[in-house]
Amino acid sequence: VVAKCDMEEGDIILSVGPHLLLTIDVALASPVGPLLRDLPGQLALQTFLIYERTKPDSFWAPYFAVVPESFDTLLDFTEEELEELQDLPIKTFVQQRKIKLVKNYEWIKKELLDPKSVFFPPEVYTPEAYAWAATVIRSRAWEFKTSNGYQTTCAPGIDMLNHRCDAPLAYLDNDGSVVLRASRPIKAGEQIFLSYGRQSNQDLLEKFGFVVEENEFDCVHVALFNTSGESPDLTRSIVPQLLKNVRTFRIERGTMCVRVNGDLALFLKYLVMASALRVENATDIQRCVAGAYGRFVNSLEDRLKRYSTTLEEDRRLLARNENTSPHLRMAILTRIGVKETTRRLIETIRDLDHAVGLHRVIVQPETLSTSTLDDHQRPDACDGTFPRILQQGSSDQ
Repeated sequence: VVAKCDMEEGDIILSVGPHLLLTIDVALASPVGPLLRDLPGQLALQTFLIYERTKPDSFWAPYFAVVPESFDTLLDFTEEELEELQDLPIKTFVQQRKIKLVKNYEWIKKELLDPKSVFFPPEVYTPEAYAWAATVIRSRAWEFKTSNGYQTTCAPGIDMLNHRCDAPLAYLDNDGSVVLRASRPIKAGEQIFLSYGRQSNQDLLEKFGFVVEENEFDCVHVALFNTSGESPDLTRSIVPQLLKNVRTFRIERGTMCVRVNGDLALFLKYLVMASALRVENATDIQRCVAGAYGRFVNSLEDRLKRYSTTLEEDRRLLARNENTSPHLRMAILTRIGVKETTRRLIETIRDLDHAVGLHRVIVQPETLSTSTLDDHQRPDACDGTFPRILQQGSSDQ
């Protein structure tokens, strides 16, 4: 999609009115609405897409005519191609998602759809049709926050734009329209991009079937140890929701720094405080703090050891094989992103230790607080750096 004319920053690129949107409310108000009322929201919208797609006179027929009939995502990787990700959690996730798709299809077909239904005869409601609708929702729908909760929405037109990390996000306007505005001046004939959000290559591959090189939102999910054995009184009184079980945190690499989400920063601060409050002299505090961060670094190094190839070997593999299959190339780029993020975070922590000394890292109990904001809304998830979170003093220093 390219611009037909010059646009300035803030100009509306596309606006899709509420009457053009595909939402759960639209599905429930349709002739098949009574059949869908007992379905969870996204399942109802998926089933509605199947119904509308088979109608030659559907209001959304022009939209369905340009939506791909098939997709190529992580769910379409062979077992051998999944192995190239060198990541057991991702492989397990794909297997579980395939099982869930089959179970959901069978449950809807058995419990809620009449085999004699004129709306969903057997030749219409097929496993292939359900898989198509599920992928459309997962890859093309938004979850907009409204006064009544989150609204799953397909916005024909805007969802045709390709992704770029620095492109603007679409939003739900006050009048119910989905709007995309220019975040910078755009020249006529220039391609228009849309940001799909803070998507790592793992996310992009699973949802959309592509990856991007040098993805600033590449991330690593790190599971930390259970701290239930450390200071039970603090565990019960300060941040119990962070300490019930082993926690897994998402850490993004960023373009110039490593981003650490708010929960992880809070968790690490607690480890320092819990260790420091159990000792009385500065030497022991330094030892406890170094131990807490040492365990975190160890968890990152363990993450790298689970791969069968090194980062350098992956880079040479890409450079050597220009005719690599698309799936294999995407798998290699995905694992490169995770390894680079992990290595950069390890280096960041070590640089911090050398620069300021871990004994100078302090935490004040009154700064510990939780937030209902998700990771996309936390300021420290957007532009906080690891040293700024952990160094002594305010983030403005």
